[in-house]
Amino acid sequence: KVRALSRDERSLLVSFVNNDGVTDKNGSNGDIDGYGWGFYGTDLPEANTVFSSMDDNTKFIFPDKRILMQNNIECVGQEIDLAPDKYSNIHFLAVAHNGNFQDELQIIYDDGIIEIKDFKLGDWWNEPLFGKAALKARCVNKGQIQDHIVYMAHLKITLDPQKNIHAIKLPLSDNMHIFGITLERVSGKIGEEPAVS
Repeated sequence: KVRALSRDERSLLVSFVNNDGVTDKNGSNGDIDGYGWGFYGTDLPEANTVFSSMDDNTKFIFPDKRILMQNNIECVGQEIDLAPDKYSNIHFLAVAHNGNFQDELQIIYDDGIIEIKDFKLGDWWNEPLFGKAALKARCVNKGQIQDHIVYMAHLKITLDPQKNIHAIKLPLSDNMHIFGITLERVSGKIGEEPAVS
């Protein structure tokens, strides 16, 4: 079964959310890159709702995009505990800015084994160089809506389906941002409704 993080897990993630990357036409919030740029919120899914990725119908829960609400994790090596279970894949809704970036994602299993995975993101300004396009939207710079289309990528990372995952440790790269995580159980089917409670 493919599922987004449970309510308890999403509540845990709130403590890691540290950036507001969604803005409105008034430019009153949203600065994903330190230069006043952000995704135009009107073009994105409603806050705290399930939506389907453009590429293969994988379900994600879109974060809170209200004014002045932080809505993504700027990656600085955070370690995030997950509900122990066996999963075949972990899916990320993610972006990079100011270039293309590659770093490590650590998968920590409950037997103490740590698996290192490449985590690659292309610049949000273009269609994803790595992974597939999950969302697209106009961007805003300091209150000015731009016609240019920017992207969130869907990255799929394969896990060891024989092991219970315990935690993940995010890349140490503050140019990488994660807006959503979905876990895929062993023998899951892409596109099943995520469990949200």
